[in-house]
Amino acid sequence: MKNADSFLFELFRGLIDRDSQLYCECKAGVSGVILADDVVRFTVQGLHNLMPPDSGLTYGEFRSCLYAGAVNQGLSRLGYQVEIYRSTGKVDSSWYQLKEIV
Repeated sequence: MKNADSFLFELFRGLIDRDSQLYCECKAGVSGVILADDVVRFTVQGLHNLMPPDSGLTYGEFRSCLYAGAVNQGLSRLGYQVEIYRSTGKVDSSWYQLKEIV
């Protein structure tokens, strides 16, 4: 089975590559995910809702992976990064964005 970092990186890669299925899910109103101005804005829970069912990752595991993993390092090699978009002071209610590094 793939590890959590692999699932998370593949999810971001799908968003970067504008995977049609992921974009349809986002446009269909997945709570906590917004497509705007060539960036994807999300809450941690919203992003978790996009994970494939076979990932087997609980929300807690997913959240830990997002913060403890090497996701931004891998994304930076693709010219992207995850950054805070709107902070509420709490991880679970803050908004983040996947954005191209310029």
